[in-house]
Amino acid sequence: IAWTGDEGAAANAKRVLSRAGTARVRILFLPPIDPHDFPDRKALAEVARAEIVAALSASAPPRLAV
Repeated sequence: IAWTGDEGAAANAKRVLSRAGTARVRILFLPPIDPHDFPDRKALAEVARAEIVAALSASAPPRLAV
């Protein structure tokens, strides 16, 4: 679940969790990244983001052609 704008985490969680019905959830655990392997937080964030994007892309169901 992601959100943008000024909505805070608590408000987002309340909005999402108060919806009627159920939602399927899939959790992916990626290998840990040692922060000491990177010169700064930006380099660490760049690698972490790339690994997340790759994992989500690999696990995404194929899109239907429209």
